[in-house]
Amino acid sequence: MNNLRNETGSSLLFIIITIIVLGVLGTGMLSLFTSSTVSVFTPNYSLKARYMAEAGIRYAKGEMRNATDLAAAVSTLNNNGNDYVPEDGSGFTLNISGNSSPYTIVSTGFSGTGAAASYIELSDTFAFEDGSGSGGKDFEFVVSGGSGTSIHGAASVEGGISTANDFSIHGSGILKGDVNAGGDVTVNGSGKVAGDIVSGGDIDVRGSGNITGNIDAQGDVSLTGDALVVGDITAKGDVVISGSSRVLGTINAGGSVIISGSGSVGGNIVAGGDVTLKGGSVGGNVDSGGSISLHWGCSIGGNATAADSIDYKSSEDIVGSILKHTASPPRLLPQDPEEYYEPAIQFPDILFTAGGTDICGTGTPLAPGKYGVLETIWSCKKIYLKPGKYYFEEIDAKAWSSALYLDLSDATEEKGIEIFVVGNANFGSDFKVMVSTDGINYEDSATVDNSLAAHLYLETRGEFNMGSGGQWFGAVYSWDKLSISSGHSSYIGSFYLRDLTKLDINSDINIILIPSNYIRNNW
Repeated sequence: MNNLRNETGSSLLFIIITIIVLGVLGTGMLSLFTSSTVSVFTPNYSLKARYMAEAGIRYAKGEMRNATDLAAAVSTLNNNGNDYVPEDGSGFTLNISGNSSPYTIVSTGFSGTGAAASYIELSDTFAFEDGSGSGGKDFEFVVSGGSGTSIHGAASVEGGISTANDFSIHGSGILKGDVNAGGDVTVNGSGKVAGDIVSGGDIDVRGSGNITGNIDAQGDVSLTGDALVVGDITAKGDVVISGSSRVLGTINAGGSVIISGSGSVGGNIVAGGDVTLKGGSVGGNVDSGGSISLHWGCSIGGNATAADSIDYKSSEDIVGSILKHTASPPRLLPQDPEEYYEPAIQFPDILFTAGGTDICGTGTPLAPGKYGVLETIWSCKKIYLKPGKYYFEEIDAKAWSSALYLDLSDATEEKGIEIFVVGNANFGSDFKVMVSTDGINYEDSATVDNSLAAHLYLETRGEFNMGSGGQWFGAVYSWDKLSISSGHSSYIGSFYLRDLTKLDINSDINIILIPSNYIRNNW
């Protein structure tokens, strides 16, 4: 058995030691279900065991998050005798399994000795994301908006979105992936995020907004209307739940938590400040660094523990134990939210040149090389390309119903079709992309294997503009502006925008995000 020696361990050890005070509180506390055969007579032992199990999970996660060598940290946690105990015999046992992320953490809290001993086992997972390219999220986010990203109307995006600034969904927009935003995140109307949200600022979910994953915010979190969060909320600031909004998981808040209307939390609440229920309910336990206050008709389904006072209207309002003016059992400290991180993508700024003959989409294969302007007009609308590097002064393919034909029969992960445009790349309304895997037969890009989009890369030092109803199939990196117009457009690929303008994904657009081979190999 080992004592905790670093800063994280010291803080936890302080918390654990305060449990000793509980020895005099036993008869007034509700017993929790544990493996103890006599826990009905020693309810404080079972309560201690529960807190020890939770403390073990948090201690392990803290050590793993702060580790510079994750594998070594896991080995140390597993090989340190596994048991962590102060002098009174209460503590936890850790068992961390898995050879790579995500790891499974099993923490068994224990308290008491002999026949009076109580044990509670809890488990959780820990996924390590370092953005290093070795299994992190560096290229999982395949939309990267420079000064912000927004989804409007009925747009649908499949994949993760990353932006150094704000992200928002309006209307009935859907994102089937995670959000990594350096600024604030807003989900409005009936917008939905089928994934996790990590924000460097505040998170605001309004209307009937729906988040199926977890929320992590460096600021505050607000849920209004009929908002739903299926996972957990972790915030450094305050959490406010109003209307008929629901959180099915747990809440960890560095500040206060306020619930009003018919709002509800299915799991536990751990808050550094006050917890106030003006309406609604909490299904689990409530731990507060300040006071706990319940108005008429409110309820807590578990225990209530507060460093200050606990006020309630009826003896039935709080189902479990009531521990006020106490830090014992330890008032659980809120865990820190996941931090926004700068994806490990170095946007290239290498100048390239073009020049030569202007090219019209004549319908014949174009050899890789350097050219002037690539354009389409009513009499030449078909552009044929094959694996290799193409350099154009500009692309002006605005003739209605122009088409790009991609011969991917010889494409590999190392060599695809690479297009570099010195000026703007403009594509008109109803622009189509056709794909061939045999060099003979071409199919609509919306019907072929989506993974083939990894073979096309377009980089423009100017703007990328697509007209209404257009298609795209591959990666786009714009130095200046990236415009994705509305009108039942289809985009399969990835989109990267430097920090000059905001990336807007407009109404009636369907985007399926596919990482780029070129970016993986060269950025």
